[in-house]
Amino acid sequence: MTFAVALLAAHAAWASVDFDAQVKEGLAALQRGDAARAEIALRKAVAVNPDSADAHMALALALTENHERPQALAQYKRALQLERDYVEGRKLGAAARKRGWIRRPPESWDLEQQDLALEVFNEPKAHEQEALAIDIHFPPDWRAEVSQARPDLIGSHASIVVSGGRDAFNAQDAAEWFERARAAAPERYKGYRELDLKGFARGGATGVKVLYTRRHPRFKEPLEALDVVLLKGGEYRRAVYEAPKSEFPVHLAAAEASLNTLQF
Repeated sequence: MTFAVALLAAHAAWASVDFDAQVKEGLAALQRGDAARAEIALRKAVAVNPDSADAHMALALALTENHERPQALAQYKRALQLERDYVEGRKLGAAARKRGWIRRPPESWDLEQQDLALEVFNEPKAHEQEALAIDIHFPPDWRAEVSQARPDLIGSHASIVVSGGRDAFNAQDAAEWFERARAAAPERYKGYRELDLKGFARGGATGVKVLYTRRHPRFKEPLEALDVVLLKGGEYRRAVYEAPKSEFPVHLAAAEASLNTLQF
């Protein structure tokens, strides 16, 4: 073996060790809630091995925790290009255990992957985003910041998410859209309770309204979510109002007022 070949082999081995170390550090930081540190480490891992779907997926989760949603979606899409198994989520946890990056990945990673998948496969076009119309309501004594609000109480939080685009589930009506969404991400809708799954009509669209609880890694208790979906001519509009379960009764009237304004 020539010196040059030996040097290249040594560099490759070092890069592999460095890659694993950076991913391990990033996932450990993510698990303990240090998303800033996780992002730094995982960006280094992606730079060392840009063809690792697992590294891109881990970085997507760190970016999600750092409220960098557009960048998180871009990283998820790259992971999906490299490894189609990420379409169903849960793969990062298996990879982390197999490669010794972390022993027990939190279940919240699975839910975040599923959330990113739903958002990608229901991604709106720019003009469809602009066409959405909704008046957002929060309790009057709360400070509102775009689609999120909080009072002066630590830990209280409510948010509303609005999206619209092509019907990724090829549904004929809103009830069918919701059932397919629930089949695609069963953990998200695990505690759902039917409110109006028989549907309603509004502006030529069919609609459903459901209430469910879901886990989220940034909150110790489950989030209660009120979800409205409208479907019309193969296009959908969806708004979700959610808050920690113990606080949601305070928000219910505001949530109803907001979601009743959703239209095409």
